[in-house]
Amino acid sequence: MERTQPDPAGVPPRPQPGSYGAQVLDLTARILAVDPDQPATDPVLRHALDLAGDIVLHQVPAVARHEIIATAELALPDLTGTDRAEAALRLRTAALSLAAGGPARYGRPADQTQGLVRRMLTRMADHLETVRPDEPITAVGRQALIRATTMDPQHTAALQALVPEITDQVVRREFAAQLREIAGAR
Repeated sequence: MERTQPDPAGVPPRPQPGSYGAQVLDLTARILAVDPDQPATDPVLRHALDLAGDIVLHQVPAVARHEIIATAELALPDLTGTDRAEAALRLRTAALSLAAGGPARYGRPADQTQGLVRRMLTRMADHLETVRPDEPITAVGRQALIRATTMDPQHTAALQALVPEITDQVVRREFAAQLREIAGAR
């Protein structure tokens, strides 16, 4: 079926099939573009990325799926303070870069890797502040939060080292503040 309208000016073309990570980023961009005037918050981005991953990678083995999602997460551009239209544009550009053999997974500069860790910590804090913020968090809840934030074993290990252990009865909102402090120090 042919499109009746061309892509708007300034919108990068879609990546060619072959790079699953690029396809995940492209679909994430299309999901965000549905409501372009809304802010591109971390929870919204995470939901769009998860949904895109489920759609694009539904027939990919779990082991490969984790690696593809991790590669897509590493290629995420900085979306701080953007609306969803701008975020979609940046994601499409990142998808094209990834499809063309762009940022190598293990060759990323340290500041970009730190940016990813900062985003993961911020995503965790956002979740804690919006879902039952006045309830205490448990050690099991801490583990579940880390697992829900990333599927990559290396990222999980990094978060295990950074996220403080639960020692006292601390409520989720206070724990979120601790995570934001750690994210700010990175």
